[in-house]
Amino acid sequence: MRPMLLSIMLLFALPASSVEAPGTVPATAQVAASATTRATASATAATPQATPTAPDNDLILSEISSQYSPLYYPALMARYRDGDTTLTAHEFVCLYYGYPFQESYRPLSPAPAATNDLLDRFAANIEPDSAQCAELVSLGERVFDAEPFNLQVINLLTFAYGRLGDKKMERTNYFRLRNVINTITSSGTGLAERSPWHVIYFANAIETLTSMGLHPGRRLVASRTVEYVSLLVRNGPVRGYYFDFGRIYMKKP
Repeated sequence: MRPMLLSIMLLFALPASSVEAPGTVPATAQVAASATTRATASATAATPQATPTAPDNDLILSEISSQYSPLYYPALMARYRDGDTTLTAHEFVCLYYGYPFQESYRPLSPAPAATNDLLDRFAANIEPDSAQCAELVSLGERVFDAEPFNLQVINLLTFAYGRLGDKKMERTNYFRLRNVINTITSSGTGLAERSPWHVIYFANAIETLTSMGLHPGRRLVASRTVEYVSLLVRNGPVRGYYFDFGRIYMKKP
């Protein structure tokens, strides 16, 4: 089983109050990106769905499968990889939840060696100099190519590009980060088993909670595909959140 890559914490923390409006990531989020990057990304970020809606697998598959569709998956993924910041909320839904239908999706396989190498390097030195940041970028881009929805890696790229002064790539990765999290938190309220947040990797659940400044605790099975992740410290009255991992089991390793 793929390990939950927790050798480092995410470099950012969204205000805990963001849970009051599922599907949104406030512009005031405290992240590794610079204030200028946060402001720019806020202006270009895809607008989240007003009402949390569970992703419809059949609809998404039909939308991404036709080469004549504007949501044809290879073209959509190419835009995402190229750093297109005009991607909409629905396009992010198709990107993220369409990925389990792709041959490259292997959620239960061991993490690539490069992933562990990247996280270990940062854990050994969380204040890298320019040369070390350049190495993180080089390795991070390789990992991103293999794992386009690894939020820790995208966040590390945001951080490393920012330290190098590459504002364009810092903004690009922050845009990806914000909108993948928006997509997850727009898939339900996360507050009930019948309205969980849908994720395509186990690690994405922990990364989402960490991004909100929360401290995940134990995972408890609620149903065949849904688990409850408790919090070590309550978020107001909330003791934990529900996540649907069903897509992970759609494809065998």
